Amino acid sequence: MGSPTAEIRRAGTEDLPAIMRLQLQSYGASLQEPASLFEEIIGASPDTCLAAEYEGVMAGYLLTHPIPDEFGDFGEGPPPLSGTETTLYLHDMCVSTAHRNQGVGRLLFDALNAHLESEEFTKIRAIAVQDSEEFWKKCGFEIGAPYTYPGGAAGHVITKTYT
Repeated sequence: MGSPTAEIRRAGTEDLPAIMRLQLQSYGASLQEPASLFEEIIGASPDTCLAAEYEGVMAGYLLTHPIPDEFGDFGEGPPPLSGTETTLYLHDMCVSTAHRNQGVGRLLFDALNAHLESEEFTKIRAIAVQDSEEFWKKCGFEIGAPYTYPGGAAGHVITKTYT
């Protein structure tokens, strides 16, 4: 018998309390971000913000938004957009401690990938933090230069290109 499967759906502002709980249990102080930032991201790109639910409880979330191709101020939230962006910034993906190693992160990323097949995005960029680089490599990302957020959290720029 395999592990239980989470249901993937669009994340909405009604999910902010659960998103904030997951962030608090999963990240150190240098990676904590305000609910207002997550609300801004969900508002900017509701079709690319996802939640994973298992038995009515949020098991994880993935928040992304479009960025200009040469954007580099990661962690600041959605920049002004022209409407012709082809790069998506994966701002945050978090899986609850109770649901780790059950494939929830991969389910979230696969759902985003399926959605992108019908969109004009050609690239996803993100910052891999907390030693998550191996996970992202398995998802097809290339690991790039080191990056340190203004709050001090360090990671690597990662990029996945779609052709």
